[in-house]
Amino acid sequence: MTRLCLVLSVLILATFACSGPLQTQTATLVPPLPTEIPSTPIIPTQIPPTPIPPTPIPPTPIPPTPIPPTEVPPISIPPTPIPPTEVSPIDIGQPEGYWGPGLASGTEILFQEDFSNPMLDWDENDSERVTRDFMNGEFVMKILVPDREGWSTIDDVVYEPDIVLDVDMRGSPNLPLDAVAGFVCGYEDNQNFYRMTVSADGQVDFVQKLDDEKITIYSSENSLSFNPVSSHLTGVCTQMELSLYVDWQLAATYPIDGLAAGSAGLLAGSNDTGNVELIFDNFIISEGPYMFADGIDAFAELRGNLLLSDDFSDENSGWDVRTMDEGGFTRYENGEYRMKVNKTEWDAWSNPNDFALKADVIVDVDVNFGTNPGDSQAGIICNYNMETHEDFVVATINGEGYPVIFEKIGGDNTFLLESEIPIELNPEVNHLSLQCVGFEVVFFVNGQLVGSTFTSVSEAGNVGLLAGTNDYGVADFSFDNFEIYSVR
Repeated sequence: MTRLCLVLSVLILATFACSGPLQTQTATLVPPLPTEIPSTPIIPTQIPPTPIPPTPIPPTPIPPTPIPPTEVPPISIPPTPIPPTEVSPIDIGQPEGYWGPGLASGTEILFQEDFSNPMLDWDENDSERVTRDFMNGEFVMKILVPDREGWSTIDDVVYEPDIVLDVDMRGSPNLPLDAVAGFVCGYEDNQNFYRMTVSADGQVDFVQKLDDEKITIYSSENSLSFNPVSSHLTGVCTQMELSLYVDWQLAATYPIDGLAAGSAGLLAGSNDTGNVELIFDNFIISEGPYMFADGIDAFAELRGNLLLSDDFSDENSGWDVRTMDEGGFTRYENGEYRMKVNKTEWDAWSNPNDFALKADVIVDVDVNFGTNPGDSQAGIICNYNMETHEDFVVATINGEGYPVIFEKIGGDNTFLLESEIPIELNPEVNHLSLQCVGFEVVFFVNGQLVGSTFTSVSEAGNVGLLAGTNDYGVADFSFDNFEIYSVR
């Protein structure tokens, strides 16, 4: 494996000079003064007149004119050489409110691990070449010798669909620039899998291991590099291609012909230097396709102008107030909007009735789940048809952390996405955000992308809130800070 270490040394020489011509005061010559001769005749003395030389007159002092102080030109000093910096961290500043630890770049989440309480029996060992350990809610891999790599996969888990792998990672202090990090996928055993890696100095490699033989199928020394301070890596493994992204920017892609069903995992490695320590967190496997082909900024910049904001302090702001069967209701209460359903497998929804915008929107709301939400669900509605009152799209999260997206057409529900992997919710208040952009619906919970799908109910309309029950039979939620934004 080759590597490139680019060390930029910048010598900065700045010489500033300030100069100008000196103004010299020239003396003024004064002609000789005439001598008067008296009119009385005087016997002339035969003495020739003595020429009178001009008397030099010194310049008249001129009072000084107040002049602002002139900057003193700097003294020329030889430049001091600046030692090269091995690593120049780049601030990858993630968009506030949208992105952060635990982001999935695919659609439906299949597996996630934050390593605070490992869900599976990850490899944890200590050897003379590679060590693996869990510390402070993170997964640490150390490569102690040069030209070595280590990987950890999810045992007994096989992925057949196209998958997207995401992980947050960073390096330890004094990380060698030839350290590599990445993923393995299509993992059948130690002799058969694919690996994708990127180094801190911009080396990208795709390798197929076939019957224990390493075959380098792609290599580049001038690609993107990961930031040792903090980076997000994404790997895409499909039947048609392998792709690797660094902070949601494409580092490399390569076409393949088929991908074996297998497991997936994380990889750390060294080249010539050795002694590599990499720390991983928030490892997520989601179903393809990859969502951010145009870069994450394409999604982060969707939020436009604020169209409506309601903190429910005004009980005349236009939301439904009604009583339902078996003691259910919707009403303003204590500066919030409360929705209660007491009927099993039943949904209730409400809208700001004077709002109907024929445009794409982003809807945000805070929801208090109470102390015992069970499997009841709270959600956001968009594309609501004010004429039929039946055609709209809903994204919900239940008290157990399972997200669902469905559409209701003509009174019938069609489920578009049902995640089999729950997310961790806050004990009480959670923030929901729903993007409805044309046919696409994207759902976030607490800033984490939990689902994305496409709907046939694409015509923009009203928005709203929903509370519903499953087997538990009671849904009781309080909503606050409801906001609607336009889409750029």
